[in-house]
Amino acid sequence: MSTRAETIRILERAVRSDIRAALPQLGVLRTPRFHKILLANVAAVFLPTAACALVVLKLGGLSGAMSPLGVAVAIGAVAAVAVVPVYAVLLRLALKPIQILERTAERVERGELTARATPSKFADPRIEQLTRVFNRMLDSTAADRERLREVAARAFQAHEAERMRIARELNEETAQTLATLLLGVGAVRRMPRPRTS
Repeated sequence: MSTRAETIRILERAVRSDIRAALPQLGVLRTPRFHKILLANVAAVFLPTAACALVVLKLGGLSGAMSPLGVAVAIGAVAAVAVVPVYAVLLRLALKPIQILERTAERVERGELTARATPSKFADPRIEQLTRVFNRMLDSTAADRERLREVAARAFQAHEAERMRIARELNEETAQTLATLLLGVGAVRRMPRPRTS
């Protein structure tokens, strides 16, 4: 989104028909989840309130210093601004369990393998289930790592025992060979020497 003209062209295309193609270009889909939901809630308050105010003004034939549309927009804006703090707090509480899961996953990724997601008072049953499954998965992974560590230690011990056994056998073979050679040397020394004339 580099120029105003380009933005207008994208919005016009969205209005004409292809809103799904326009949203990614505007960055709407990349907006944080909190802002998307908050914006949707504000729109859910603003639009019906403004529409109702406009209908009431039109039906009542009220006219004043402002146009009916201006009054309706003002009423809708006041209603939206009034509910934004409430929605923001409720939304933060509702999204807290997901943030806990995200932070726990990030901690594990950084190497803190004992990190676990803590249950939240605000989690709905599906998020509670996801938290339990996530923690069980981390526990299972930790148990697998421990088993691998034990297997590696046993394999090392077995390898070391085999090396020691081979070393003993080689020592015994070498000792036997040396003993045989020494006996042979001793026998040769004891042999009478031929006399030279």
